[in-house]
Amino acid sequence: MPAQNAKFPYAFWIIIGCCALVTSSVSIPLNCAGLFYAPVSKELGVGIGPLSIYLTIQCVCIAVCLPLAGKLLSMYDVRYIFTSAILLYAFSFGAMGFYHSLYQFYISGALLGVAGALTFYLAIPLLVNNWFKKSAGTAMGVAYAFIGVGALIFSPITGYAITNFGWRHSYMFLGLMIAVVSLPFTIFIIRGKPSELGLKAYGEGEATGETQQLGGDDWGVTKAQAIRMPQFYVVFVFAGLLGLAAAFMYHVPTYIVNKGFSSAMASSVVAVGTIGITGGKLGVGYLIDKIGILRAGILGITVGVCGILVLAIFGHIGLPLLMLGTALFGVSYACTVLEPPHVVKAIFGSKDYSRIYSLIMVCSSFGTAFGASAFGFMRDATGSYASSLVLVVVMYATASVLLFVSMATKKSVHAKALAATAGVSST
Repeated sequence: MPAQNAKFPYAFWIIIGCCALVTSSVSIPLNCAGLFYAPVSKELGVGIGPLSIYLTIQCVCIAVCLPLAGKLLSMYDVRYIFTSAILLYAFSFGAMGFYHSLYQFYISGALLGVAGALTFYLAIPLLVNNWFKKSAGTAMGVAYAFIGVGALIFSPITGYAITNFGWRHSYMFLGLMIAVVSLPFTIFIIRGKPSELGLKAYGEGEATGETQQLGGDDWGVTKAQAIRMPQFYVVFVFAGLLGLAAAFMYHVPTYIVNKGFSSAMASSVVAVGTIGITGGKLGVGYLIDKIGILRAGILGITVGVCGILVLAIFGHIGLPLLMLGTALFGVSYACTVLEPPHVVKAIFGSKDYSRIYSLIMVCSSFGTAFGASAFGFMRDATGSYASSLVLVVVMYATASVLLFVSMATKKSVHAKALAATAGVSST
């Protein structure tokens, strides 16, 4: 375990661990999944569509398991939970190299969903909010940016491995990499709270204004209190709309091909979109710290809407505008993972954060899973993506309104938290 250093606080080691978790839980099993479709479907004699259902199963299982995952993380040592989840990831993904039937892939999809509920959706917000009392937005942005960084590292490695060693050995190799990348951090570095090591969070003691008035960093309402408040459902729908709208990113390659461009050109545009998503996570995270959650969220969503409009109005002109539109859309995609955790913390506090946030992200996860298919069905029904683009703009506009409403009414939640704290203190 690294020693505490004033020039390199232990919280920074936590962020490095978060980057490793993101790489193991998203970059490898999700971003590299598509590279296996063609060789696996060819050898097994199945369609790519039926094969890819395992990813849908994974998304659904994440959504179903999130409430239980939030409860577990609030009750037990996160080292054991994250280590178990990474081992499950490594086993479930690596085991695909031994499979000969579709149902086996579906079983792995379900197991990957269970592991994903414990790591990707909950681990990063929980650890960042516990270890960073300032610069939390920047820290979370850096961690989530490794979705793209990990993909840039492991996608070419995976392509090379499949070409030279076959898809079965490549699955096994990546399963091993999932474990190698994260287990040293989950076992030796990561801790749920600074107090477990006798340390303080980064920026602790520097709270001013509202945080001080609310009684420090551990104020908040319980899950039972939160679900009786209208703000909970406003944030619930807000997160769901962000997830649903962001799912259109999966259809951008097909949209570009429908415009008359080649698949190779479409892949180039998607690569630029990945850069936009990665840069968006860093940028939005930084802006959350500098200008606040509301302004950063509205700005990020607005940039994404501009990207959608560029795709819709000017996409037929040429590749540069398609790249610009996709990159701008990637910024709003970044808001999907960065805004909800900060909104939940700002409104409901830290007291029961993991359980409240896990419920909120159920809607986001289902939204993404539903949107990935819904936009395809809309395209089949209408013959184009025009209606989908309009719907995405409407959803983003609605999400902006909900974000404003939730942040504008948060003081009523704070008042109830203060009243509950005062009641406990008086007894």
